Amino acid sequence: VCSLPVARKLARPSSLPSQGGSTMVSRSTRGLWLVAVLYAASYRLANPAFSLLAAKQRTAKNPSEADIAALESSWSPADSRVLSMRQLTGSWLLSSPKENAPKGLMSGDIPRMLLNLYAGDIGRMLSMELVTDPKLLIAPDGRTETQTHLRWGQQEDDISLQGSLELIAPNVLREKPKLTRSKALKLTWPAMQKPRVMNITYFDGNLLIVRDARGIVDVLRREEPLRKMPQTPAGPPVSPPPSGPVVPVAPVTVKKAATPSEQVHGLLEEVQSLSSSLEALRNQTTEDQQARQELAKEIERLEKELDTATSNAKADNVILKALEKVNTKVTGLYEVQAEKTQEKARTYEDLQSEMVGLTTRVADLEENITRYRLREGTLLKEIQALQSERAAGDAFRTAMQQAKGELKTVRHDLRDSMRDVMRLREEARSHSYVVERAQKRAANELKARMKIEEELSDQKQGRSEAQERLSQAAQVEKDLREELANLRSEFETLQQREVKAREIAKGMEAEIDELLKEAKTAQKTLQQSGLDKKKRGFWPFR
Repeated sequence: VCSLPVARKLARPSSLPSQGGSTMVSRSTRGLWLVAVLYAASYRLANPAFSLLAAKQRTAKNPSEADIAALESSWSPADSRVLSMRQLTGSWLLSSPKENAPKGLMSGDIPRMLLNLYAGDIGRMLSMELVTDPKLLIAPDGRTETQTHLRWGQQEDDISLQGSLELIAPNVLREKPKLTRSKALKLTWPAMQKPRVMNITYFDGNLLIVRDARGIVDVLRREEPLRKMPQTPAGPPVSPPPSGPVVPVAPVTVKKAATPSEQVHGLLEEVQSLSSSLEALRNQTTEDQQARQELAKEIERLEKELDTATSNAKADNVILKALEKVNTKVTGLYEVQAEKTQEKARTYEDLQSEMVGLTTRVADLEENITRYRLREGTLLKEIQALQSERAAGDAFRTAMQQAKGELKTVRHDLRDSMRDVMRLREEARSHSYVVERAQKRAANELKARMKIEEELSDQKQGRSEAQERLSQAAQVEKDLREELANLRSEFETLQQREVKAREIAKGMEAEIDELLKEAKTAQKTLQQSGLDKKKRGFWPFR
């Protein structure tokens, strides 16, 4: 069978005859090369292993739904079932196909929406960049941490999402997000995603594909690929301790070699593996200590801010109580002043009404005086006419007596009306002074009421502002307490991880000492048996 490398070799000029070659040989060689190329291409197309390998390579670099579907259809869950979280322990690089973007938007998954925004074309237009692929760290106990480095313009931030993975059935995982932390903002807040159940649809040790009920696909590939597929444990999965370091420590099993030399090499390899794991564990512990120190500083800063916020809230509360007392007092004064103002206004209105009545009566009397004077003039003319006639008889005398009597009555009424007018005018004049004084008092009371009303309005505004400040201070205090509680919880988690890491490191050091003792014993046995000496020939051949 001729392969593609052989065909390429045949196509090189050096493989052709350099001297004395005939045209027939050259044509036959070219024909053989063409047949080899066609055969290699047909072999690659006919062999599904090549297409699956290419799909796996494309999925690891740039996943697509077509390649993922090809890998899922070729995978048999019975051959490589995931029965323990230790099979997934390690560091993974997370990616997803572009078809996930609308599904994440429709499901309301905010972190996934932001990730798609930073990785998409709109993010690039807004100077947003996903600097590194998200890295997922899975611990043996199921704790997870997703680390992402983002850039927006000149600003950079490291986002960390903490959660847990639980194997609820073979090839079925449950993800529970817990916390989200921003290094640039120095804030920690609860995760906004809901727990979800995912099915493992492909797993070969280095590549993992999971799907959830929403149809969202996540592709994970190991940052450091394993040499071979991890074996599925025969027995039931053993639950690891509830807490431990994030650094994955893979269990190392030593297969005793058939010969002492192989046994020594195996022990030394195991010691080297444990030493590397121990070094990684110590590095993780150092990072945890540094993070714990930063958390301690952050907790101290938040406690100071909380004390300040509590003091401000107490001060605002005292101010609010004082303002409420002042407001109550001013409200009482305003009510009393309002009653006074109303009373003065009523007095002024009553006096004004009396003044109008006096003015009306004076006008009526003046009208009567005018009428009486006209009547007096008429009677005088009538009497003069009667005197000029000087007629005799009883009729004349009777007419004169009637005219004089009526004139006397008119003059009497005229005098009374003039006296009443004089009296009413004097009374109106004095009453006008009273009305003016009542009007001034009413105006003064009104001004006093308006002044108290303005003061009351200022008091209400100050009280409203004090209530708003108190509400804001209470909200700030609540937020600080929640953030402080989250940081303290994270601080305790780091302490527990540090203690557990020390215990694991102590156990690993003891195991390394035991392996070194076994290696020394095996080396000593090997030296005593003489198997480690090189075979030497006879003297002439030395």
